[in-house]
Amino acid sequence: MADPTNRRKIEHLQALLQNKHVERNGHHFDEVQLMHRALPEIDLDEVDPSVNVMGKQLDFPLLISSMTGGSDAQVLKVNQRLARAAEATKVAMAVGSQRVMFTHPSARDSFRLREWAPNTLLAG
Repeated sequence: MADPTNRRKIEHLQALLQNKHVERNGHHFDEVQLMHRALPEIDLDEVDPSVNVMGKQLDFPLLISSMTGGSDAQVLKVNQRLARAAEATKVAMAVGSQRVMFTHPSARDSFRLREWAPNTLLAG
């Protein structure tokens, strides 16, 4: 993995692993407390946050975006897990720069995510 573009993908993951300030076991939304503001004129059962984008139905307009790619197994694993999460939650996913494929054709596998997200919106 001498190519700097491909090596940089692993460096991104290593930087997160080495950062002692990154919480690894938490459920961060558990700490979020929203202020209650009653909306008596709105029937919440009638609120639909779903959206249709480019022919794909999303349950919520959220995009898992600019994820890494490369020929390393760790990178492949990260993208596959995120694709599965996007599929399970019915949100969109986009991969980041794909230029690593020009120098490392084996990196293409980290961008082939349709198998894990057959129905969600995938963007490159």
